Amino acid sequence: MGPEVHQYPFVTVDEWSRVCESFVSACRRSIGEHCEADATSHHQQHGVDFVRITRTVERSSDGSADGEEQAADAISDCGGACEEDSDNEVAVVPRSQSKDGRSFIVTYDILLSTSYRVPVLHFTVRDMAGGPVTDLASVYADMIPTSFKDQVSGIGVIGAVSMTDHPLTGLPSFFVHPCNTADALRHVGGGRLVSVSEYLFLWMGIIAPAVGLSLPSTAFHGAHPAEPPNASGVGAGEH
Repeated sequence: MGPEVHQYPFVTVDEWSRVCESFVSACRRSIGEHCEADATSHHQQHGVDFVRITRTVERSSDGSADGEEQAADAISDCGGACEEDSDNEVAVVPRSQSKDGRSFIVTYDILLSTSYRVPVLHFTVRDMAGGPVTDLASVYADMIPTSFKDQVSGIGVIGAVSMTDHPLTGLPSFFVHPCNTADALRHVGGGRLVSVSEYLFLWMGIIAPAVGLSLPSTAFHGAHPAEPPNASGVGAGEH
C-alpha cells in the first residue's frame, strides 16, 4: 500500500510532493503503456510542486461530453508508439478533431491549496489554432459535460468553475473551488487508510469528470486503490 496520508483528507506540503511523484509514476506505467491521448508531468516552480496534464478534449456538436468514450477509443486505437521526454513527462499521440464537434487543448494544473490543504485544479483552454479561450460561458457550454452543468453552476458538492489568476503564472485561468473537496475526499475514503500513491487518483475521481478529464482504469489499478474512485462531487477553489 505504501506510506499513508497521515491526516487524510488533508495533505502536507512534504506529502504533496510524494503524491505528485507517485501519481505521475503510475501514469507513466499505465497511460504510457496504453498510449492514452494525454501528457502528464510533475513540475516544481517557485518551490511549488504540481501535476500538469495536457489533453485534447472533444465535444460533440450538441455540446455534450464524450470524454470517457473517447478515452477508451484513444487507448484501443493507439498503435502503441509512445515517447517519453527528459522532463518526467509522458508524451503521447494527440487526439484528432471530430468532424461534427469542437476540440480544445486544455492544460490542467493540479496544485496544493495551502489554505484548504487539499488539491485545487486550475486549467487553461486553447482552441485548435492555439488561441486562448477565456469566456466562461463558452467553457460551460463546450467543456463541461452535460450531466455536470447544473452542479458546477454554483457551489455545491461540485464546486463552481470560475476565473482567476493562475497562482504560478499570474495569467487568467479557470479553476474549481476547493471548499468542499475535503468532505468529498472523506466520503470516498470511507474511513480507511489512504496511501500517498492513491490519494490523487481518489481526488481525480471526484473532480476530473466535471471538467472533461478522464484516465483509463489501468491508471487507477497502477496505484493499487481498493477500488476505482467513483464519486460525483467536486470541491471547490480559492480566491
